[in-house]
Amino acid sequence: MSAQLKTFHGACPHDCPDTCSFVYTVENDRLVSVKGNADHPMTNGGLCVKLKDYDERHYNADRVLFPLKRNGPKGSRQYVRITWESALAEIRQRWTEIIARHGSQAILPLSYLGNQGLVHGITAGDAFFNRLGATVCEKTFCASGSSTAWLITVGPTGGVDPESFVHAKYIVIWGCNTLSTNLHHWPFVRRAQENGAKIVVIDAYKSLTAKKADWHIAPKPGTDGALAMAWVNVLISENLLDNDYIGKYTVGFDELKERALKCTPEWAEQITGIKADDIRKLAREYATVKPAAIRVGVGLERSAGGADAIRLAAILPALIGAWRHVGGGTLEMPVWEFPIHWDRVCRPDWIPDGTQVVNILQTGRALVGELPLKTPIMSLFVYNTNPVTQAPESDKTLAGLRRDDLFTVVADQFMSDTASYADIILPDRTVDSMLELDLGGKTLRLTAYPTAHTHSDLSVLDVDTGTLWLGDLLFRERLPSFDGSVLGWLKVIGTLEQEQGVRTVIPGHGPVGEELKAALADEKRYMETVVAEVRAQIADGKDIDEAVETVGLSERGRWQLWDQQHKRNVSRAYTELEWE
Repeated sequence: MSAQLKTFHGACPHDCPDTCSFVYTVENDRLVSVKGNADHPMTNGGLCVKLKDYDERHYNADRVLFPLKRNGPKGSRQYVRITWESALAEIRQRWTEIIARHGSQAILPLSYLGNQGLVHGITAGDAFFNRLGATVCEKTFCASGSSTAWLITVGPTGGVDPESFVHAKYIVIWGCNTLSTNLHHWPFVRRAQENGAKIVVIDAYKSLTAKKADWHIAPKPGTDGALAMAWVNVLISENLLDNDYIGKYTVGFDELKERALKCTPEWAEQITGIKADDIRKLAREYATVKPAAIRVGVGLERSAGGADAIRLAAILPALIGAWRHVGGGTLEMPVWEFPIHWDRVCRPDWIPDGTQVVNILQTGRALVGELPLKTPIMSLFVYNTNPVTQAPESDKTLAGLRRDDLFTVVADQFMSDTASYADIILPDRTVDSMLELDLGGKTLRLTAYPTAHTHSDLSVLDVDTGTLWLGDLLFRERLPSFDGSVLGWLKVIGTLEQEQGVRTVIPGHGPVGEELKAALADEKRYMETVVAEVRAQIADGKDIDEAVETVGLSERGRWQLWDQQHKRNVSRAYTELEWE
C-alpha cells in the first residue's frame, strides 16, 4: 500500500515560555515525526532536546494506555488492567464513602501545568472539584512570586515583546538561562548583539547564556534585591533619570528615593560580593545606552525576598523612561497579554465558604498531618503534576502516599514516581491534531490549530448539536488581540470558514452567533486591513512608531476596547511582517 502523508499543525503542550509551533507528519494514520514549524517567526523550525523525539514519546512502549488497579504494595509498580467502567465505579464508590465519613474536603486535587499548557493545564478540573467541595489546591510551583510582584508593580501587561529585543542596544538577562530554557528568544538577543548591543547576564551561576554574554555579573545567591537597590541608588544619586516620565507615569517615587538613599554600592558590595564600581558601571550603562531591555527569569524569585527583586527589576525601566522606546522595558511573562478570563474556567464562585486550602508546595505536610487542617486528606486525585519529584520535602510526600488509608488516583501518560503509589491509574492522552471524545450519546471533536491567536488554540465541536466553541479564535464586537501570528490566524479563519454542520458559534469574546462565516467576517476584515496597511507602511520605509499611529483607523468605531488594544495589535503585526 502506498504511503499517505499528511501534515498537521499544533503546539508544544509543556510548561515552557516558548510554546513552540509543531508540524506533525502522519503516514497512514500513524504519527511519524514532529518538527518545529519553519514558518513560525518564533519557533523558526527548531525544537528543544526534550521535544525532538515527540513522535517516539507518543508511541513509547511505557505509555499508560488503559486504566490500571494496584495489586501489590504501594510503590511496587504492580498493577492489573481494568476497564474504564470498573475504574470509574471504584473511584465513585470510594469517594462516596470518604465524603459520607469525612466530608468532601477530605479529597485533594493536585495539579499544575503538566502536559496541557496554560489554558487547559493549570485550570483543568478546577470547576469540577470546586463544585464537589474538595479542598482547594493552591498552585504555586513556579512564577507565582514573580507574577504577583509584576502585577502589583506594572499591571497586567507582558512588558516589552520578546521580538522587540532585536531593537535594544543594552540587554540585561537576569536570573534566566535563555539558551537552555527559553531558547527561541535567544535569536532576537543574538541579532541585537550582532548589531552592537551589549549583553549582560546577572546570574549566580555561569550558565551557557552567561558564557555568551559580553559581561557576566555573579552576585551571591539570593542577593539580587540588594544589587537592584544599589542600582536604583546610583540612578537617583547621579540623576540618571527621566524625570518627565516619572512624573507622568509613576507613583511612589519619593518613597522609593528615601528607601534607596542608604543602599549605596558599597553597602551592596558587602552583601552581593559585586564590586561597588561594577554596580555603578552597570547603572550608568543601563541609563545611557538606549533602548535598554531587561529579561527577568523565574530564577530571580527563588529565594527569600525574590519577589521584591522582581519588583525592582520592574521599576528600573520606569526610572530611565525605557518604556518610551521600541525594544525598551522589562519582560516578565507574555502570558499577561492573553485576555484569559480565569474565573470562567475555574469557577471560584462554586467554592463553598470556609473551604480549606493546601499549597501544592506543602503536599507532604498535608499528607502526614503537619498542617492544621480541619478535615484530614483521605484521597488524592493527581494530574498534570508529579509531586514526588516536583514538590519540596519529598520524604514527607512519600510517607503520605504510603498511607494505607489514603485512596490515590493518578492520571498520567507514564508510570511516574507518584503514579507508582496510586490505587487507580488513568491513562492521559496527547492531542496532536484532532481528537473525538465519545461521552456516551454525545461526541465532542477537539481540533488543534497552527499558531493563530496563540500557539495552542483549540476548538470544540459538539457533533450532535452543531455547537462550535471557538474560544479565543473568535472575537465579536470586542477587538481581537494579536498574541500569536496574525497571518496564521487568517489562515485558520480560512479553514474554519469551510467547517460544515455548524449551527451555533460560541466565541471567546462577544455574543453567540448562528452562521459561522458571518460570525468570522468582522475579525477577518479587521485583520486583513491591518496586515495590508502595515505592509504598505513597511514598503514605504515607515517605522513602527508611525505605523502604530496611522494603520487601521477605518476600523475605529466598530469595536469595543479599541484604545486599549489596537496600537498594540499594529505593533505586533509590524514585528511579524517586517521579517517576511
